[in-house]
Amino acid sequence: MSKHLILLALISISLISCHEDEVNEPEIKVNLSGYVQKGPFLNGSTVMIIELDDALQPSGRTFSTEVQDNQGTFSFSDISLISPYVQVVGEGFYYNEVKGEASSAPLTLKALVDITDKSTVNLNVLLHLQRERVSYLIEQGKSFEEAKTQAMQEIIHVFGIEKNTVADAEMMDISKEGDDHAILLAVSATLQGRLTVAELSELLAGISTDVKEDGKLDSEAIQEKIRAGATYASAGVIRENLTERYKALGTDITLPDFEKYLDSDGDGIINSEDDEMPEAFAFTPVTKAKMDTFYVSETIMLEGLPHPAESWLSGAGARLIVNGEEKENGIALSEGDEIAIKLPTGDEYSTTHTAELTVGKFTTQWTVTTAANPLQTIGYPGHSEYSLTTFVWGNNLFAGLGEDIGFAARKEWYAYDTNDEQWGPKANFPGNADVNIRLSAKDKFYAGLGENGQAIWQYDPVADTWTAIADFPGQATTYFTYASGSKWYAGLGDNGNALWEYDPATNTWSAIADFPAGASAIQTFTIHDKVFASLTFQESGKSAEIWQFDTVSKSWKSVGNAEASNFLFAIDEKGYFARENSSELLSFSPATASWTTVTTLPQSKPKFGFSMQGKGYLYFDTDFKNSLYAYDLASNTITQIKGIEQESRIFTFAVTAENYAILCTSVSTAMGSSFYRFSP
Repeated sequence: MSKHLILLALISISLISCHEDEVNEPEIKVNLSGYVQKGPFLNGSTVMIIELDDALQPSGRTFSTEVQDNQGTFSFSDISLISPYVQVVGEGFYYNEVKGEASSAPLTLKALVDITDKSTVNLNVLLHLQRERVSYLIEQGKSFEEAKTQAMQEIIHVFGIEKNTVADAEMMDISKEGDDHAILLAVSATLQGRLTVAELSELLAGISTDVKEDGKLDSEAIQEKIRAGATYASAGVIRENLTERYKALGTDITLPDFEKYLDSDGDGIINSEDDEMPEAFAFTPVTKAKMDTFYVSETIMLEGLPHPAESWLSGAGARLIVNGEEKENGIALSEGDEIAIKLPTGDEYSTTHTAELTVGKFTTQWTVTTAANPLQTIGYPGHSEYSLTTFVWGNNLFAGLGEDIGFAARKEWYAYDTNDEQWGPKANFPGNADVNIRLSAKDKFYAGLGENGQAIWQYDPVADTWTAIADFPGQATTYFTYASGSKWYAGLGDNGNALWEYDPATNTWSAIADFPAGASAIQTFTIHDKVFASLTFQESGKSAEIWQFDTVSKSWKSVGNAEASNFLFAIDEKGYFARENSSELLSFSPATASWTTVTTLPQSKPKFGFSMQGKGYLYFDTDFKNSLYAYDLASNTITQIKGIEQESRIFTFAVTAENYAILCTSVSTAMGSSFYRFSP
């Protein structure tokens, strides 16, 4: 056989062999379905399958279909492929889960998939972001499976997510429960943020290109866009939007717990890993607060909070103060922020108002409790209706020697213990119960005169005994009584201008200097341990005057005219008066004999007043209900004191101790008198 024939035969055999190899290449019959999701793509969007060879280059075979509904559903039936590697491409409009509306332009998503043993492939942003990186890793010698696994870990790391085992992205579905599905939804929402479709496409391309060769996102500009999207994406809004969207499409879904994979504060740490537990702190509770008043807590600096954390404050009227400024609720707080709470009280006594503050994962409360009603009824066990006598000694209030509804004088004497809040009977008064002098000097109490003639008795609260002392040398009716230490003074009245001093050490009375002028009315008051008398004179046309009694020289001196006659209380070295038929409050300074109009009273004709703990108190006899007022010298203001709700009672007088006052009330019925303890 010639050489030419042999060569021709070999060529023929080779061609036959090549043809047989091509014909025998096995075909893969594929049925493939799934979803295209950013949010779900809309009906009519296109989906293509492009076959790739072993080098991931197009083989020339392409198949196309359309999305069948608004859930992004697509399917391919009985398509023939030689290679298991394909590129899936979806293009169309989609439901924007962040804004809750259809996109304004179409979006294109692409993915590399090995369809071996797969009948389902979902196309999404995680597959799209992996594509360039997977191709590069395969070029570097990685298998398809190795490249996909590595690329997935690197892509989710871009979004601050670390998870050792993650499902293939083509198996993820934003509408299903489970951690892997949650990751897809969190990434989808973060990428969308407030971006347009064009801006989203640019962002997807930028991430894909940046991570292609080293698997890391190096661009600070792109990182900033991701952070912006993370802070814009509202988990609650997204959950509501998607749930309602699928429901409208006839499908009830339970979304995955995607919130934990969001980075809501944009600090690069997903919510589930973010350290949102500041060092524990507490606000000091406020007690005895005023009603209808705003209170501000102490300021606390946040510590132990390396990343910003959302805050939330609840409580009626509560406001959060951050670095000195009131802020809207839901503000993110950071390390070093100085915070305080502003909280109003209501119009009820003994009521606790609560504000609850949550910072990240830490919650604390601040409470403001209004004071107890300062006026507490303590009753009275006796039967007197009028003219009760009182004496405060230590923790005890002694009361009695009044008149009943028939104006009959009574001898009853009781003590009220302010500690155990109990009344108890004490020794009855031994004389005639109609007394004209009632006076406490040091730790003893004195009562007598009146129908007792000149007889006076001394009461010892320790021994609970009444002892007769030397008879008063003057007349039984007196206008002036005053105690200084253990000694005391009485006189004037029916005694004319006569005045006597009683010394309990010797049980004797001594006549002292007569009052230098005749008076028709006398009101005695004390200012800074000095006794004064406001005098109205019998002499026609003579103005009323203020006189001072000196217990050392036992003499009187005039200290000026009396511009007002109704003495109310004394604070420091001044006395405070109400002008007759006027709403003016005046102060009188004995040192300068000067009068000053201080302020306007809420109404005219106060019934009586008293001072305690540097404040003055006034009672107006026009309406018992809430008719007690406090005068604050520092602010020169008068404030109503709420607390008494009963009608038809009137206060008649008050007796004060260091920390409380006992107010006596009287009624015109057989209910009798009662007492209230006032503790401001």
